[in-house]
Amino acid sequence: MRTNPGGGLAPEEVVGRDALIAELWDKLERHGVMMTAERRMGKTSVLRKMLAQQPPGVTAFYWDLENIRSPETLVREIFNKVSEDLGNSQKWQGKVQQLLKNWGLGGEKIAGVSLPKPDLTWQQHLQGMVQDLSAQVADRERWLFLFDELPLAIDNIRQDQGASSAMEVLDTLRMIRQDYPQIRMVYTGSIGLHHVVAELRKQGYRNAPTNDLPPVEVEPLAEYDAWKLAQDLLMGEKVATADLSAVSQSIASAVDGNAFYIHHCVARLKGMAQSIDVPQVEAMLKAAVRQYDVWDLGYFEKRIGSYYGENAKLALLALDELAPESALTFGDWWNRVSIQIPDLDKEAFRSTLNLLEQDHYICRNDAGAYRFRFSLVQRYWHQQRGN
Repeated sequence: MRTNPGGGLAPEEVVGRDALIAELWDKLERHGVMMTAERRMGKTSVLRKMLAQQPPGVTAFYWDLENIRSPETLVREIFNKVSEDLGNSQKWQGKVQQLLKNWGLGGEKIAGVSLPKPDLTWQQHLQGMVQDLSAQVADRERWLFLFDELPLAIDNIRQDQGASSAMEVLDTLRMIRQDYPQIRMVYTGSIGLHHVVAELRKQGYRNAPTNDLPPVEVEPLAEYDAWKLAQDLLMGEKVATADLSAVSQSIASAVDGNAFYIHHCVARLKGMAQSIDVPQVEAMLKAAVRQYDVWDLGYFEKRIGSYYGENAKLALLALDELAPESALTFGDWWNRVSIQIPDLDKEAFRSTLNLLEQDHYICRNDAGAYRFRFSLVQRYWHQQRGN
């Protein structure tokens, strides 16, 4: 196996995700799913592997929505993708032209943002398409909409079109799931939807747009899978090692079983002339974190300013205090932070920790103390922000 740091992986190159994908297909028999994970944990790779391995009775469509900035553009992209995929399907070739005509497309892709029937709203266009699709679906057949980067699209719409438009998109998609049980949806994205909804709530939003989408977390690779991936990449790149198994284990452990960073580590190591041992892996990691723009680890710091608002300073300070420690109890952590912010409200501190936990910065150990969720993020934080 060859390294492909940051590139799109072919479905057969996505390792260690078969159990997760089987779990997702099982849940999608009954309802949609909110797929949660830290950035670069492989959410998109999982979706693309699902797309390539659809079980019988499932017709799946995939969208990357990060550039969507209006409801009309979203509906246009849905129209275009569905019509393209159905037009290429032998099963649907006899029906797709009539469906396209019903949707007002006339068999042509929509090139601009405007929808083909200006007398209809974007909601009516979307609902009409879904209604026609639903009429064609057999009793046991399912249509699966894989919406990647949906939270980012909703936030873009909020910023460009206003909060009410963003609310309408969330509510319309939920209504479709309720009214058309043959339709299943998967939401995922690098921005947590809870941040977007929190902004909408400041504008009066009261609905629960995802309470019918149980969360499924994409976790790091299991220990064996991460070790095996590191080993296969080292062998595939012909990297000389003093002890292949030990070097593979050190890479996998240092990056928390994250396949993205395993690819990056091996790619850096293959440029070294000497035989690689465990201390050299450690030296490589220190250098990579110093050059944090290479792996964009600074993202974990920068996004706090964007999403934590008035509590951004508190979140940064809390993580600064945690970074040099293996773990801290709530009381010890509170004492350290409150000394530096004397008027700090304890409930505000607790709420910030809850948000940091949702955003995968921290977790709790078996004793209930807090620690960094990922050692690579802790390594960055301590090395870049430590006193």
